[in-house]
Amino acid sequence: MEKVIVQIEEGALKGTTRTDINGRTIYSFLGIPYAKPPVGELRFKAPQPPEKWIGVRNATANGNGCYSRNMLNMITGSEDCLFLNVFTPELPAENTNSLKPVMLWIHGGGYTSGSSDIKVYGPDFLLTEDIVLVTINYRLGVLGFLSLDDQELSVPGNAGCKDIIMALKWVQRNITSFGGDPNNVTVFGESAGGAVVHLLMLSPMAEGLFHKGIAQSGSALNVWSLGKSNSAKQLAEILQCPHTDDKDILNFLQSLPDHSVNLVRPVGPIIEKASGKEPAFLTENPLELILKGKYHKVPLIMGYTSNEGIFFETPEKRKKRSKVVDLERYVPHFYELAKGSEGSKEIANSIQTFYFGDDVPDVEDRERFSIINTDTYFLRGIYTSVRSHSITSKQPIYLYRFSVDARLNLIKKFANISLKGAGHADDLGYLFKTLMTPNLPEDSVEMITVRRFVKLWTNFAKTGDPNPIEGVTWNPVTMRELNFLDIGPELVSDVNPDNDRMTFWNNVEMKMIPS
Repeated sequence: MEKVIVQIEEGALKGTTRTDINGRTIYSFLGIPYAKPPVGELRFKAPQPPEKWIGVRNATANGNGCYSRNMLNMITGSEDCLFLNVFTPELPAENTNSLKPVMLWIHGGGYTSGSSDIKVYGPDFLLTEDIVLVTINYRLGVLGFLSLDDQELSVPGNAGCKDIIMALKWVQRNITSFGGDPNNVTVFGESAGGAVVHLLMLSPMAEGLFHKGIAQSGSALNVWSLGKSNSAKQLAEILQCPHTDDKDILNFLQSLPDHSVNLVRPVGPIIEKASGKEPAFLTENPLELILKGKYHKVPLIMGYTSNEGIFFETPEKRKKRSKVVDLERYVPHFYELAKGSEGSKEIANSIQTFYFGDDVPDVEDRERFSIINTDTYFLRGIYTSVRSHSITSKQPIYLYRFSVDARLNLIKKFANISLKGAGHADDLGYLFKTLMTPNLPEDSVEMITVRRFVKLWTNFAKTGDPNPIEGVTWNPVTMRELNFLDIGPELVSDVNPDNDRMTFWNNVEMKMIPS
């Protein structure tokens, strides 16, 4: 592999080369620090700009991911984790004006796990098109999303999201050194990463840092997208902290080793309390921001996999599942109905009638519970997001459903699940090459899907329009028509995906609106 040197604002980097699936050379730079290590007194706080270095920094190995527990229940990573990777098909010659669109990837993992590891998010598919790819780590769990009420302590929450803002600022300063165009940046992500893409559209801190967004299987309106404020109080109780004052709690938590503080949930992005001390990432309720039109109006792709709920059928999830059917758990928390109340029970009965008919709900009915989980945790929030943006934005909004069910469906393959459809995260294997990716014949459904999927996403990154594509037109959503593209064995343009299920939830929503 060839060694290559690139000069950025912070210093010189030594990268290397690899090849994409077409055999073309890719220039690879791994483990680049985009912020100061968030350790010691910087734990839980907003990221600080990176320090410069002397000499040439080795950028040929992955940087640390954030300290977390992965899907195999193994503890990995480090608190010093604010690194990114850059992949480009061409390094710029001097005085070049030919810069390529930039795509910045935000990994998922429920805000508690994941990283930009090249073994999981390899660039070999996406770099067949003329784009520059950036993949990033950000702080997870308590390290990324702890919040305190005392504004003087500078821990208002959302540090992990502010990490991503810092990474986008790094792109603005440095991406031309890799042939990327800082004026044509697309942020894209999946699951929690997709929700963060959507939150970036709503964040005043992200203004001017990106120009298009792709949110895969996640939105700011999903029931899991936001956490609770002042999470430090809850964490202090769990860790048996003897203090109740915010300052004393912070000192206690900053004194602990990283493994003591970062294996606790729930945490996530929050609506920050107004403060003049430092910029806030999110200041108002996401739906209110969308309906008021108070957000960055950029071209948007948003969508989901056909059976997201397969994720809840993994062996680890099934092992933790109660054997008692409780349909009230599917009543959205933002309805603010007490469990066991008349209103909560009424909605639960409606769910039973719609999804089960005259049958008695059974936790072993994996197919129907998978669909309920798809709708409750993913589709309903994505559907509402797209509808709401169509009212207040003049920029194109494209909706899709990914339904390919083949060998690159990661979750189904990893967990050996036989349910039909594409599960949560099953689309990732068609954008990124992993250690598990087999050799693919060019005429296989997998390779055909890779070529199509990559083309759609990179077309959008280049122009804000995923078209043209073979034999079909992907129309944007309008206020009157919920156009979408089904990305299956064939590309099919249609309207109103899974309409009967979404009509049911719309009717539930209407009942909650006071007359």
